[in-house]
Amino acid sequence: MTYNSDAAGAVRAKRSVGQLTDLGVKIPAAVQNKVDQLAKLEAAAPRQPSAHTLIDATIAQDQKAIDAAALAEVTFEARRTAHFAAISAAGRAVSDAIRAARHTIARDLTRLARQHAEAADAANQIDGTLEGLVQAGRFDDAATKAAGPSHAAAVERLQSWAVSHLGGPLDIPEPAEAGA
Repeated sequence: MTYNSDAAGAVRAKRSVGQLTDLGVKIPAAVQNKVDQLAKLEAAAPRQPSAHTLIDATIAQDQKAIDAAALAEVTFEARRTAHFAAISAAGRAVSDAIRAARHTIARDLTRLARQHAEAADAANQIDGTLEGLVQAGRFDDAATKAAGPSHAAAVERLQSWAVSHLGGPLDIPEPAEAGA
């Protein structure tokens, strides 16, 4: 089986939108409209007609059913090819919509990345170990410090998405390393 980049384009486009959603970014309406169109097309895939449908219609001598079954059988490959082309075009439309909305998406990614970077920096400013903070009764500080690595990882995920899909990193300061 050969690799088909058109087919992969629709998959990549949906994955990109899913990743944005997972990252907490609100999907712009124009992008969501294209995603919805792609989903409708995927749900409307032509079905391979059953050979028994034509046989049963012939046995019943139902000319309308015979004609419909024969037409479905004869046109299936053309309908499947057209459907595949429509899915590919819809996938490209999702990618195009993401590119068109890139400033809005970059703004939202930047906002989220800054929030996570600030939280990671706040965690790094807390002196002591988690165990020591808990023993001292500083539960809020312990919770903040414990969340620091996940906030730093979130910044990395947001930056990675921006580099992969927008062509460059977000304009934010990187969170300070723990213990720096």
